[in-house]
Amino acid sequence: MRPIPLHRRRRGFGLVEALLSLTISAMLLTAISAAFAASAGAIRTNDRFFQATQTARVGLHHLLSEIRTGAVDEAWDAHEITLITGGATPEERIYRYLPDKDQLVMILSADPTAHQYILARDVTDLSFSVDMGTDYNNAPCVARVNVSLSVHVGDNDIRLSGAAAPRRNLIYK
Repeated sequence: MRPIPLHRRRRGFGLVEALLSLTISAMLLTAISAAFAASAGAIRTNDRFFQATQTARVGLHHLLSEIRTGAVDEAWDAHEITLITGGATPEERIYRYLPDKDQLVMILSADPTAHQYILARDVTDLSFSVDMGTDYNNAPCVARVNVSLSVHVGDNDIRLSGAAAPRRNLIYK
């Protein structure tokens, strides 16, 4: 048997080959981790947008339900409306848009120190408009309240709107 010459024997990777394979592996792992980080960021943004949109929808639904079952006070403007709820013990509730905090809040009394309940976050715009009509005595009253709000998270925007007619009307003086 003839011995194999020393220069033809291969026992494994050489130093250059090993360094090259480590470099390629490191680049692939870096690309995978960057893709994973971008994917995780997109998921976080989508979850936050979904949560903000859902809470805005629930807050809008709550507000419109209260308008339908209560009465609208004459103290309203484009970013605040005061309602008087129906039921055995009517309550005054103020719905207010806070542009500095991007929130829609509900206050249970006219007391400015009262606790504010946050109904929606990430609200970039909210406006109320009131259509006037007449009641059964031909006195002016609120016929319908239109509500429009915008939610913005990341690059995502959505505009929600609704309208409700109060079943009880306060007569304007």
